[in-house]
Amino acid sequence: MTDLINLERSFSFLLDEYLQQSTYVSPPSEMTRFSNDVKHHLSYIKDENMEVFLGHPVNSYLLVRRFLRDWRDFVRELDETHPIGEELIELIKEHNDSFPTIEDLQGCAQAILRIQEVYHISAERIASGKLSSKTLSPEMSAVHCLELGLMKHHSEQYEEAYGWLTEAWKRMSPFEGSSGIVTRDVLQYLIWAEYKTGRIEGALNHTNILIEEDPENEAHQQNKAYYENRLRMMQDGLYYEDDEDDEEEEDSSNKPEPKADFTLHYEKLCRGQTINKSQAEMDKLTCYFFNEHPLLLLKPAKIELANLKPNIYLIHDVIRDSDIEFIKELAMPRLQRATVTNRNTGRLEFADYRISKSAWLEDYEGDIIERLSLRLEAITRLSTARVHCEALQVVNYGIAGQYEPHVDHALSKKSVIFDMGMGNRIATVLIYMTDVEAGGSTVFLDAETIIKPQKGTAAFWFNLLKSGEPDQSTRHAACPVIVGTKWVSNKWIHEHGQEFRRKCGLSPDETVYCYIFFAISCCCLSVNSVSTALY
Repeated sequence: MTDLINLERSFSFLLDEYLQQSTYVSPPSEMTRFSNDVKHHLSYIKDENMEVFLGHPVNSYLLVRRFLRDWRDFVRELDETHPIGEELIELIKEHNDSFPTIEDLQGCAQAILRIQEVYHISAERIASGKLSSKTLSPEMSAVHCLELGLMKHHSEQYEEAYGWLTEAWKRMSPFEGSSGIVTRDVLQYLIWAEYKTGRIEGALNHTNILIEEDPENEAHQQNKAYYENRLRMMQDGLYYEDDEDDEEEEDSSNKPEPKADFTLHYEKLCRGQTINKSQAEMDKLTCYFFNEHPLLLLKPAKIELANLKPNIYLIHDVIRDSDIEFIKELAMPRLQRATVTNRNTGRLEFADYRISKSAWLEDYEGDIIERLSLRLEAITRLSTARVHCEALQVVNYGIAGQYEPHVDHALSKKSVIFDMGMGNRIATVLIYMTDVEAGGSTVFLDAETIIKPQKGTAAFWFNLLKSGEPDQSTRHAACPVIVGTKWVSNKWIHEHGQEFRRKCGLSPDETVYCYIFFAISCCCLSVNSVSTALY
């Protein structure tokens, strides 16, 4: 993406020169407008910080769209006999193979829609460039809103489609509507969304606009009569929104499945909506210094207890900024799409509910990584030797990157986690390597705990109970990043090697049985004692 920015800067410079030196008395308005749009958008990059600019999903979407749609189209309109025109044509053709694909554009669009869906952000706010008050983006045009509206339309999410198509209609400019094609598309899809959401009066008003442009169209006339009849029935109290049409059933194959309760709960936590803990629970959440290891005598670890049952700890200032940059630079060339473990087969696979890329770094690849492992061992009091834990996993979450609810430990003996020969994952250390402007929190569903990314801070928790059984209350998720770039690293520590560091204990059920047995034993002893005394 940063390469695309540099490439577009070169394209923009040449296009600007071409328009200034063109033999046209006045250059084509479309080309001039596009050149101004590109320069305006690139002006949002402050202090050469491309990562911040690209952390805004709208900026990424507009950048990818221009390469996929606009720059290729302009090749046909440039004058090949003009020296600069010829240079620009050759430059575009030279890099054509590295241009984004339709899948890239769809991915950017889906990222925007995912943010809207999880965080309940209106289409108007996103299209108006108000998604963030810090990292800015230009407003989206009618065509952009139409594309997003069509994606929602095809998935039969008509309420969301209505929001985007309404924005498209409000943003129609004389240029975009000059051919009438975009106008008709926006109106026709908007009318259908209004009808499907019960906005019959709006559907009728927009149908009248279509009739004004094409009075002879019989379909428009029939639709008008139909909406007028529906409106009269509604006014007379004879029509209800849940009435079904008998004409023909729609194909619902594209309609998404209803969300599971845990997914709705996860999204609620991402929006910051939690059940407030009692004051008694809050009083137990403390902060303290920990120095019970020689490595921590001069610089104790800063520990914050963020939740009880399960215990979730935050380790502040666990890594320096310079060390973070070293790890990011080492990992960046190796980033590959992250995988998940199939709970049925135990094998690794790709999944749409995990949007991120990852790389693995061994301790021997740098003193910084080795020192980090030793520091984590000192703080967690668990062995981080390579035979007892996995390599450091570095993860970069892309545009609206997320990881839906999951647990870190293996759920079956078939899991590849057991193939490592170190037992199950007993604990997780999750290190935040960037601050995130908005979104991107880690949420624990059962604990209803929200941890916001804070650069240099690590979250630590045990995935297994002392009995060795999985602790299902550690189910957690990475919320979609709204604006910003999220880098984290994971250190997964396994069971083997921890036998004398975290001693075994009874499971909750076994503890209850022990208490019952102990109580019965006490009662029996008491009865025997009384009988003996009476005798």
